[in-house]
Amino acid sequence: ETMLSASGVVHDAVKAGSLQVHGAYFDVTTGKLTLMGEHPSSSQLLLTQPKVDLVRTASAVAVPAEEAFAMCYSGNARYAGGQGGSMKVDDEDLLVQLSEGGQNPVSI
Repeated sequence: ETMLSASGVVHDAVKAGSLQVHGAYFDVTTGKLTLMGEHPSSSQLLLTQPKVDLVRTASAVAVPAEEAFAMCYSGNARYAGGQGGSMKVDDEDLLVQLSEGGQNPVSI
C-alpha cells in the first residue's frame, strides 16, 4: 500500500502497466514464502497521485551522504540548465508543515 500511495515512480509505472507490485510474507522460522499477490485495493490506491516531496520538512529523516551528494548534483544540474526555482508549491499541507516546523535541507 505504501509503495503505491507514497512513491510517484512506482505509482506511475503500475498505472501505466509497466510494473506489478506483489506482496509476500517470509517466515524466518520455517523458511516458507507465502505469495499474497497484488494489493486488493490497488485500483483504488491508483486513483490518487502521491504527493511529490519537493521540500524536506523538519520531520524528514537524515539522508546518507551519497544520496545527499546525488540530490545536490542533480539540483545544480537543473539550475545550470535554466530550470532552477521553477517548482511552484501549492500543497497546503506542505506549506503548513514548513511554516510550523521548518525545513531540513540535505546539505548546508
